[in-house]
Amino acid sequence: MPKSGKIKPWQQYAAIIGSLVVASVLNIYPLSVALAWYRPMWLAVVLVFWLLSQPSRVGIGAAFGVGLAADLLLDSDLGQQALCAVLMAFFVKFIQAYLRQPSAGLLWLVAAVGLLIYQLVFVVLQVLTQGVFYPQLLIAPLISALIYPLVLWALARFSY
Repeated sequence: MPKSGKIKPWQQYAAIIGSLVVASVLNIYPLSVALAWYRPMWLAVVLVFWLLSQPSRVGIGAAFGVGLAADLLLDSDLGQQALCAVLMAFFVKFIQAYLRQPSAGLLWLVAAVGLLIYQLVFVVLQVLTQGVFYPQLLIAPLISALIYPLVLWALARFSY
């Protein structure tokens, strides 16, 4: 970090891209079948963090790109994760317009609701396109919301 305490724009972009790459690796890291149901939605958690902390650099277009990358990485139908990410980003941006000086608790609440929207839309799309419903998929937003403070702590130094 520079001595002035201010992070340069290229460092912020590098942090954004680097954190999304790390989240992608964590998303595809092989786990046993029993543990796979409890895997957090790493890409969505990191995306919602950047949507909240860098609204001028990460927006709906970036969410669409991250969603397409998630579609390719997770072998889901092309566009499903992208639609979920865009709807989550739209919700976060909409709520963010009304937040002036949000506390960490309020940011966590917005992130948790955004992650819930992401997963609920994904579950509905799975039911509509494949006729499959796994109730275990509803655990992911809870676990993702619980790890959001950890992501907030880890990435907060790169957000200003």
